[in-house]
Amino acid sequence: MNRERIFHQAVEQAAEIYRSNTVDFFDDYVEAIEAAGRKYRASTGDVLAAQDVCCTEIEAAGDAYDTVVEYELDRYNEAVSNARYAYDENF
Repeated sequence: MNRERIFHQAVEQAAEIYRSNTVDFFDDYVEAIEAAGRKYRASTGDVLAAQDVCCTEIEAAGDAYDTVVEYELDRYNEAVSNARYAYDENF
């Protein structure tokens, strides 16, 4: 197998790992947004207070998702860097 193919396979594998390690957290993020929306629609009384609560919940879910993405993105970038290094070493 040529080195270009090896490099591309390593990058594809890194992408698949990144995707598989973040997709469930993305689903959790979307679910939190939808739950906040349902709560906001069902709220009564002070609409601005209800909106603030929902925004806080959405932001917290986003922060949690961002943390996972940042960690996994670092791992992905490291894998791509390693693949690039291996590619260059075999040149």
